Amino acid sequence: MRVVIIGGTGNISLPIVKLLLEQGHEVTCYNRGQSPGLPDGARVIIGDRHNEAEFELTMHREKFDAAIDMICFNKAEAESNIRAFKEVQHFIQVSTVCTFGVDYDWLPVSEDHPLRPISNYGRNKVEADNAYLDAYYANGFPVTIIKPSTTQGPKQGLLRQVAIDLSWLDRIRKGKPILICGDGKALHSFLHVNEAAPAFAGVLGRTKCIGQTYNMVPRGFTTWETYHKTAMRVIGS
Repeated sequence: MRVVIIGGTGNISLPIVKLLLEQGHEVTCYNRGQSPGLPDGARVIIGDRHNEAEFELTMHREKFDAAIDMICFNKAEAESNIRAFKEVQHFIQVSTVCTFGVDYDWLPVSEDHPLRPISNYGRNKVEADNAYLDAYYANGFPVTIIKPSTTQGPKQGLLRQVAIDLSWLDRIRKGKPILICGDGKALHSFLHVNEAAPAFAGVLGRTKCIGQTYNMVPRGFTTWETYHKTAMRVIGS
């Protein structure tokens, strides 16, 4: 397939680009050209998706078979995608498990769980997802929504519970304390980026996945306490 990835150089998206190329797809990345490192074989179109007219015109002109948007964060961007990709066979939206919030009715949280986002990030993703699903039910827009949990890899590193900040690694090397929430027993799921890429490649082009939402998490879970202690053992503190 001729696949365009909006973004393509990020934590999750770079392994997706690599895997799709290995599978024989023709991969194009649409981004601002500010991050190097794309593998050989990936084509780049330099552009800013916030320039909606240019972005949508470019996507119409290219006539891609499928699109994956790694950086759609709100309803306006979703609506622009719906216009830009009205003729593709398949569109994949990267959402987030943050759409569920933290007040759970059951565990593990399944895709039909009520949405109770507590952050602007989560609320904006809900609005974007709803725009896609409305377009699917109204006009057959061929969307699949994938919701990752915390996904780590060489681009992003190991996150700390209370901040997107790697300074905690230096603190534990020096034997200093770090902050965690509560008693550290909160449950969480972590996924490596190389395990994330097959989820996108696996649904691509599958008509039975259109109109569906999938949580992208590993089986099982851990606690933040265990996560931090494991990191300390690996580092040697």
